[in-house]
Amino acid sequence: FIRTMMCSVASMPLLLMMLMASSRTTIDEGRRDLLVSASGVILPFALDPLQPSVASSAAASTADGAIRTSTLDLKLVADPATYSALVYAPHPSSSSNANTKPPPLLVVLHGAAENAGTAWDLADISGEHMGLPPSLIASNSAPSTLTQNFAVVTPYSAGKRSFYEEPRSKLLQFIKWVCSDDGRAAGCPLVDPSRIFLLGFSDGATLGVELLTTGRFRGGVIAAYGFTGTL
Repeated sequence: FIRTMMCSVASMPLLLMMLMASSRTTIDEGRRDLLVSASGVILPFALDPLQPSVASSAAASTADGAIRTSTLDLKLVADPATYSALVYAPHPSSSSNANTKPPPLLVVLHGAAENAGTAWDLADISGEHMGLPPSLIASNSAPSTLTQNFAVVTPYSAGKRSFYEEPRSKLLQFIKWVCSDDGRAAGCPLVDPSRIFLLGFSDGATLGVELLTTGRFRGGVIAAYGFTGTL
């Protein structure tokens, strides 16, 4: 079935919490929930514009290239045939899935932007992809229902303004790689391939709707927010 909501990137924490609730319903009852949002209003979850970026915050980079923020980890991985990405795995000590089955996977599809840097730009709380899960995780702003229960992977369309400039099959190939032995060898977390969810924002939302029609995903949050140009 379809659930509708009004949203922007500033309301992403609320959308993530809705996904968590939906995923439990979907897992329990075997339904594929398609969460669709329309552009319009900004809900009262705006990020503080004066909040420092990841580079100047308490987050620290380690020798393996990961960003550590207390108990939250982000890591850079790369599939040579498709995309680089930031990945996050819930810690066994804090996850309700500990010592049971692997966690579900949330695939985050970012919107159009310059994308002239690296996947680490996804974690910049003041960058062009601010407000999406990687920046929320890096700044300790992500809902605990996400960080304790879901693995997260966010591919980066380096050198392209949008994933829309490339075949959809490339993203499907990337997600298959994330769930493979090769992906785990590269640093991707072990996940349950039967419980993969999509979160798409802006151009990523349009792409998310298309990918959901393949029937390969358990559900998704589609956060569409219009862009009218530079004012």
